[in-house]
Amino acid sequence: MADFKINGVTFASESGGVVSLSNANVFPAGHVIQTVIKNQQIGGGTGTEGAANETVGNTATITSTFFNLSITTKCANSKIHLFAQSPYNYVQSGTGGEYWFNRNPTTDNIDINRPSGSDGDAALTYTTDAHGNPTSITSIDTPNVASGTTINYVVKFRRWYGSNSVYWVYDRGSQFGVFIIREIANG
Repeated sequence: MADFKINGVTFASESGGVVSLSNANVFPAGHVIQTVIKNQQIGGGTGTEGAANETVGNTATITSTFFNLSITTKCANSKIHLFAQSPYNYVQSGTGGEYWFNRNPTTDNIDINRPSGSDGDAALTYTTDAHGNPTSITSIDTPNVASGTTINYVVKFRRWYGSNSVYWVYDRGSQFGVFIIREIANG
């Protein structure tokens, strides 16, 4: 095991060929420590995701297949900035849909930007006329975890109003979706 020190402060450690950043205030608050990006063709039957409608026609909560990404923290108690952009979101006439981030859906299942867990309080789209457009959601999570913790984030969505379908991703052919996770130093 080896330590990398600056003025007597351990900045990083190595053990078994793996380097870990110190839990000390290595980075000033607000500094981006790392970024994980998933930018991929969705739809058109030719992309890695193939035909990629992600839809719900009832009040069930759906977990996105494409918008599913993990990050392994490099520092303790970092903030996590989340950004997802669906290439084309579509809501059928007279229907409302809502979209939010979720942390560790198979274990913790913690909703990030859906404050009360009630219908209509997440990032949402509602219309009396059918429409579609690129849709982005963003949020900050404060998971308060140790350095080296792997966190899985997903986008979840549901229909919260009306009786028609809500598409988080509507396949219009060969478009790109992007999911970005940034670890930010808490200081």
